[in-house]
Amino acid sequence: MNISTRFFSLFVAVMLAAFTVPALAAKPVTKTYVFTASVDAVDNTQKKTRVHFYVTNTNPDNSNAALGYIQIDLTPVSGMTIVGADGQQLSSTSVVWTLNPKIFPTQTWSGYIDVDGCGLGQAWRSTVTTGLNGSNETFTQTNTRPQVTDVPCASVACGETFTVVGSITQPAGAAVGAYALDGTTTCRSTDSNVYVTDYTSYLNFKWVSSNKLAFYYVLNRGWHHLAWIADANGPIFDAALTDLQCDTTSGAPTTPVPLAAVASDSGSPSKIKVDTTGITTTLTPPFHITAEWMQGTTKRSLYAQVTNISGTPPTQTWTLGSYFPSPRPSIAAGTTIMSTINPPTPATVAGPYIPGSMALLCFKGTVGASAAAIVDSDPEGNGWSSP
Repeated sequence: MNISTRFFSLFVAVMLAAFTVPALAAKPVTKTYVFTASVDAVDNTQKKTRVHFYVTNTNPDNSNAALGYIQIDLTPVSGMTIVGADGQQLSSTSVVWTLNPKIFPTQTWSGYIDVDGCGLGQAWRSTVTTGLNGSNETFTQTNTRPQVTDVPCASVACGETFTVVGSITQPAGAAVGAYALDGTTTCRSTDSNVYVTDYTSYLNFKWVSSNKLAFYYVLNRGWHHLAWIADANGPIFDAALTDLQCDTTSGAPTTPVPLAAVASDSGSPSKIKVDTTGITTTLTPPFHITAEWMQGTTKRSLYAQVTNISGTPPTQTWTLGSYFPSPRPSIAAGTTIMSTINPPTPATVAGPYIPGSMALLCFKGTVGASAAAIVDSDPEGNGWSSP
């Protein structure tokens, strides 16, 4: 091999090494973790509700990715504040934990924060690093970020009352009806959590329950608009629902109670026979009623106005004036008929509201300068009010 050939071979070897070494260099390893949260049971005072947090080091067991610092920050909704923690509280929205010993791969850390307030959509963001003071390498969260918790304002049963600081201020609090909307008394369940969330421009009253409940509550503000339907942009406030009044002319109770059981229904649009045995509430027409029953595997319902009663109790014939839906379905015998003071949805509403159907929210009495009493019978557990 001559000199020029040896020089060329050496040149090629050097160039190959120059391009090969970077390619073979180890890539930085991303340190990862999973962050989750859960809420304790509430005591209906919206004080010191405990939220638990969990950070799992998801790195391989044989790696050196130990975490030594955790910071959790709250983006509050509806005025929620941090009032305590088992870490170092930096502010009303931030807590840090310095971990010694550190949390090694596959291990899980847990801590808690106590909060005052309640409502939907409280967002928690975490920062995790290897250094004990938030320094060195930052871990990457691999699950949903931020973690969102819904903190109940109360957990209630039939006939109970509660108040919500800054929102629900009537002396008797917010009353849960003694009956579910379908006529049962089974709303005494462990999952009847109520959430009142103040979004400044509107307030959301929501409950989560396996039963259809009815509420009566008073806001500490003289608001005039109601909504029970929302879309992707938020609640839909229709001008036709402004100052919508409950129908209190019959003297019916504020929340639904049983009035009768259906004895027979021949399908005549305006007549049903009922049995009032064991019923303690008697109303004088006109008054509104609701009923729910199963027709095979299909759930059916009726909202109607009773305009006349004939016959001697316990067997009576009730005459119906307006009703929804139309044509009127026949009600199954034995179905409980419930009272309601919720009025028909006004004829001037726009979609998706349906004229003539039962308005799921209404104001009981005149809206005052600083208070508004609302009857909320939304079977989906969602109602909104606004100025």
